[in-house]
Amino acid sequence: MPRYLKPEFLAVYVSLVAVLLSQFPPIYQLFSKAEPSIVLDRFVTIGHNLGRKILYVPITISNTGDKSLVIAKIQCKLESGDLSYS
Repeated sequence: MPRYLKPEFLAVYVSLVAVLLSQFPPIYQLFSKAEPSIVLDRFVTIGHNLGRKILYVPITISNTGDKSLVIAKIQCKLESGDLSYS
């Protein structure tokens, strides 16, 4: 039987594996993901500044996940609804 397969070296192998695994994050963190949470406020402010229309919509974006989150762009589309009154 080769020397490296003898039971005396089992502790050495286990300690090497333990040192190797201690360099990585816990397993539950490897499979976590970023979970963005977007909350719109109930109130919208509409105003003007010398004829230029201003629309203020408060948006709260938070990350409820474990990984970091980067938001590259936010787009908003406003459409005119049916404003006819009976």
